Amino acid sequence: MGPDGEGRDAPPAVLHLIGILDDEEFTVRNAAARALASFGKPAERAIRKAIGEAHVMPRRQMIRVLGAMQSRKARRTLQKMLKDRDEGVRRDAAKALEDPIPL
Repeated sequence: MGPDGEGRDAPPAVLHLIGILDDEEFTVRNAAARALASFGKPAERAIRKAIGEAHVMPRRQMIRVLGAMQSRKARRTLQKMLKDRDEGVRRDAAKALEDPIPL
């Protein structure tokens, strides 16, 4: 495990909230994104791990959370998302890098 706790398992609540990012209701997804941001580093690590396998809508929400965090590792992940196959994901990643939307 690295000095910043990299590799540590995420709290169950973080994993549950990541699952909720795929909810049909925008207000539910938005509340989950805000809650995730409040977990800080544990949420960031879990999102960075999950973002590549997530569906489009959860990826877009994860990008918002990472954009709000603005850590070096979050920004690196956002830069990778600029090459995503989905145009909306690429656009959201660019926006998060340029001018993050507060949660």
